[in-house]
Amino acid sequence: QNYLLREFLIQQKFGLIKEKLTKENNRYYEILHISKSAQLKLSLVGSEQWNYSRQDDRVYLDRMINHFEQKLMAPQKNTHKILQAYQKLRIQLYDNEIIS
Repeated sequence: QNYLLREFLIQQKFGLIKEKLTKENNRYYEILHISKSAQLKLSLVGSEQWNYSRQDDRVYLDRMINHFEQKLMAPQKNTHKILQAYQKLRIQLYDNEIIS
């Protein structure tokens, strides 16, 4: 649902002011501060919220990927595209962590 919400917000020309991934009671939330006048482009899978050195970020991303891998068993409209976007993000974050 986060991917689809972000896709809609991008279509409506919203930009990103700030985003944050937070965990409460073992549930993850993506907090978005957006505006139509914001200069930063909103990402379909998040950009500023990720810090791959944090355990919670890695766990959440793995959960998202596992969720969409399971959905491939009975795929809906964009399941494969969404899964590929999260897998690409994981590779980018992993590569950045190794370089840092």
